Amino acid sequence: MDTHIKTWIVVLTGVSSLAGCTNIPSRVHNPGINIEPVSSETGQIRSVGFWTDRNGLSLRGEVVRLSDSSRALDGHIDVAITVPDRSSTLCTTAQLYRERGHGDVDFSLPFVSLPPRGSYLRVWYHPATESHDECAN
Repeated sequence: MDTHIKTWIVVLTGVSSLAGCTNIPSRVHNPGINIEPVSSETGQIRSVGFWTDRNGLSLRGEVVRLSDSSRALDGHIDVAITVPDRSSTLCTTAQLYRERGHGDVDFSLPFVSLPPRGSYLRVWYHPATESHDECAN
C-alpha cells in the first residue's frame, strides 16, 4: 500500500485535539486546499469546508434537496483526497445526518490534521438508490 495512503488512513481514523475545550464550531479559513463539491440530480452540496470544535477537526457541509426533486435525501458522501504531487489518492465515505427540524442533511468527516497545502479534495453526494464504484462518478 502506498505510503501516502497509509498516512491518510491514520489521519482519518484518529482524533484531534486542535480545538481546545469549546463546542462552538470555528471555520478554518484559507487552509490552502482546493475543495470541489460535486452534486447529483437530487441534491446539491453547499458550505463544505474544514471546522474545529472540542471534538477536533472535521470536514463538514450540507446537502440540500434540489427544488425539482421529490426524493428524500439519503445516501452518503464520498471524499477523495489527492496529495499535492498527485501521486496518491485516498477515498473515504462520510455518512449523512439530519438536524432536527431541517429538510436538508449535513455531513461530517473527522480529520487529525489538515491535508498538506495544495491538496485536492473532491466531495460528492450519492443518493442511496444510485450504485457506483468507490470514489467514482
